[in-house]
Amino acid sequence: MASVEGLRAGLAHVEQVLDDLRLNCEACISRLDILDAWVANCMGLTLMAKLGILLLYIATWRQALEEQHGSQGEIAVFIRADQGVTLWWVEDPRLVADRGFFKEFGHTVMPFEEAFTFIVHKMNDALSGNWLPVLEWLNAYGKSRRLDIAECMRAVGWPW
Repeated sequence: MASVEGLRAGLAHVEQVLDDLRLNCEACISRLDILDAWVANCMGLTLMAKLGILLLYIATWRQALEEQHGSQGEIAVFIRADQGVTLWWVEDPRLVADRGFFKEFGHTVMPFEEAFTFIVHKMNDALSGNWLPVLEWLNAYGKSRRLDIAECMRAVGWPW
């Protein structure tokens, strides 16, 4: 009888240990779910901020170039992996109408409105949680020499 009682006590102890372990695992999983949601939210917000800066960069240069050229022409947005996003003022939009020609040299060319819409779609993707393609696009194309704030600050004498 004593051995049966000992066996029952041992079994009860193992069950208690397993139940405690289950509760600890559930708590860990819950914390990981919270962390996952937080990371996804932060990533989406970070991508939104970067895309927003890119959008403002394009809009600001469009306005500056329109004023400089008296609104005679339009902005052409060039996107290329090694150069990022660059803007050119073209007086005759037919000069950049042959997108296939530019594609052969690695450039994607689009007018301002199309570039604006394209970036807004990327922002929507980031907000909806589909941020990996947005991150890949930003890493490949979403840069511009003029967007490197640290470089601009160094150019005017700031130490960083």
